[in-house]
Amino acid sequence: MKDFILSLVVTLLSVACHGQVTTTYTEDELALHSEFIDAAAQKYKGELSKAALLFEEILKKDNSHHAAAFEVAKIKFEQKKYEESIRFGNKALDKNPNDLSYLSFLSDACLEIKDYKNAIVFLDQRMNLNASNRAIYSDLAFAYFENNNPKKALEVLNSLEKLDGISEYTSKRKYKIHQYNGDVELAEKELLALVASQPKSVRYLTNLAKFYDQTKQKDKAHNIYKEILSIDPDNAKANMVMAAKLNGKNNASSYLLSLDPIVNNPEVPLDAKIKELIPFIEKATPKSDSTFTKALKNTLESVRNTHPKDPKGFALTADFFSRTAQNEKAIEYYLKTLKLNDNVFSVWEQLLFVLDEENKYALLKDKSYEAMDLFPNQAISYVMHAKALINLNEPAEAKEYLDEARLIAGKNKEILQLIDQLSKTIN
Repeated sequence: MKDFILSLVVTLLSVACHGQVTTTYTEDELALHSEFIDAAAQKYKGELSKAALLFEEILKKDNSHHAAAFEVAKIKFEQKKYEESIRFGNKALDKNPNDLSYLSFLSDACLEIKDYKNAIVFLDQRMNLNASNRAIYSDLAFAYFENNNPKKALEVLNSLEKLDGISEYTSKRKYKIHQYNGDVELAEKELLALVASQPKSVRYLTNLAKFYDQTKQKDKAHNIYKEILSIDPDNAKANMVMAAKLNGKNNASSYLLSLDPIVNNPEVPLDAKIKELIPFIEKATPKSDSTFTKALKNTLESVRNTHPKDPKGFALTADFFSRTAQNEKAIEYYLKTLKLNDNVFSVWEQLLFVLDEENKYALLKDKSYEAMDLFPNQAISYVMHAKALINLNEPAEAKEYLDEARLIAGKNKEILQLIDQLSKTIN
């Protein structure tokens, strides 16, 4: 720390000696320099409160010492004493009104505490002094918008656009303001201008297509998705939309068949495929048309083959077999799911229910015990374990597990009812 203080002194002396005009300091001024160095040393040691007091002592002796006021402002801000921070920041700015570092600090501080009205004042001053700084435009537009003046926010963004041309940054923000104002026409115009700036940008086109979807302009959305496919034939969202448009979800089998190129593409995220298939799984029943169930079964097989290490495809297949009353197959695929990932309780729960339906009590006993071990706070596992024990003629042990289940179940009426029903069979 002594070396640090000496280096500051050397710097000050060096400036004095090598400048073209020799500056003469009074004893009071030299004393203030020394006090400033001492205060700075405390700050860099992390002694912020001590440093602030020392800088404030300097201000008592020289109220025009804006550098000391600025140091106090920064320390107070770091201490989250925001009102004091801004007060000292303004004191520094009063003595040096065109200092960009002071203005930058004050505008950032006001934005931080959501004082958008004063932030606008400081940002305007910064812009007048440094009109080429693009970041100022962004902050000023944001401050105007948050201060309930979207019109001025748009004016600032338009000024930025004149400097830089159309960009994703300005267009997105203008688009959001138009949406906020409920001006669909101007919002569309903004997205179209962005697309025109880079006609082959799939991201820009996708944003436009989503906008048309949201505003129920389905034909326009369809045309944009066609354009996306001409640029990126494997685009998952566009392919799904086009498949739905061409085949219609009323003909589920044809629609599922049309999804084959997407389902078999490993680059398309599994979650996107699952999202598309879940409505069909939920619609499946034991009485579903055989053409539909066969098409869905084949699609699920393609999902598993394309993502063989992801348990989600196997779990979805198990749910399909469970819903169509093919319980043996459901058990097989729930077990395969758990082999890949045994950390999702809902899969265990479904497996236990299906084992119970099929009266596979020996396996139910084993699997419910595993579930209890992994998820000790899930009362249903204890209930299913007790049920297996009852059916395997082990009532005493079953009673113990039912007692544990009752403790864990709390106020869950459904589980408590199951416990009561099973308890009656062994009393």
